[in-house]
This record gives sequence, structure tokens and C-alpha cells, in this order.
Amino acid sequence: MYFEDLNIGDVVVIEERLVEEEEMLAFAYRYNGAPCHTNKELAAKSRVGRITAPGAFTFSLMWGGYAPTVFGGEHEIAGTYLNITYKGPVFAGDRLHGTVTLYDKVDRNKYNGEIFVRMKVYNQNDEVVLISESNDIIMRRPQEEK
Repeated sequence: MYFEDLNIGDVVVIEERLVEEEEMLAFAYRYNGAPCHTNKELAAKSRVGRITAPGAFTFSLMWGGYAPTVFGGEHEIAGTYLNITYKGPVFAGDRLHGTVTLYDKVDRNKYNGEIFVRMKVYNQNDEVVLISESNDIIMRRPQEEK
């Protein structure tokens, strides 16, 4: 899709994705060595009582469900902005789902435009666990195709 084909309010649904313990722990050990993500004994003494998924893991897991259907498809050029807010803990065994909503779009130049999207991620209890906002630069339809 070209920039002109996208509309404020467009939504992509991210189908359910399982937080697998082995994958979560491998990510935590490699990219985030914080004890709350890697040490079961210490995590058991925490307020939540068990190991939590690193936020970057949760974002990556869900972005992986969105990226293949990203707004703009083959006409996406790049994203240049990302803000993530973690709203609640995520645990191994959780079943996450979400939505990505296009909430704004801006003309940039005669070659491309910029869209802004908000991803909301929910756990199996429909509690929001993560919200992100990001942008994408999307190609405009070439002049001869208009």
C-alpha cells in the first residue's frame, strides 16, 4: 500500500502469541541479565513472585506478529521513532494478543509520507501489558500511477 491508501483509524490485529519460557529465558540471558528476568529464587521473593519477561522481549514478540503485515507493506521505507510503555508484567505461559492502530499521518514531500501507529498488547485476561508508539515512512504512489 502507498501512503495515499492508508487512513487514520486503520487497524491491524495481532493474533495470539504464546510466551514460551525457553525462548523468554534465552532472550533474557542474552540481552537483559537483570535478576528479575533470570533468577528464579530472587524473582520468587519479588512482589510478583516469579520471573517476568523482559519488556524488550514482549515488544519483539508482538512486533514480530505485526511486521509481516506492516502498514505500507513493500512501500514501507523505515521507522525512525519508537516509544514503549510497559503497563504490567508478562510471564511464561501468557497468551498475548494486540492491535496496531494508525492514529496520524503527515505529508513529508512528493516522494513519501509519515504514519504514526500505536500498538496495544493485552494478556489472556485482556489486561493491557504494553503500549508502543512509532512511525513509518511510506512511499507515495509514483506520479505516473495517480
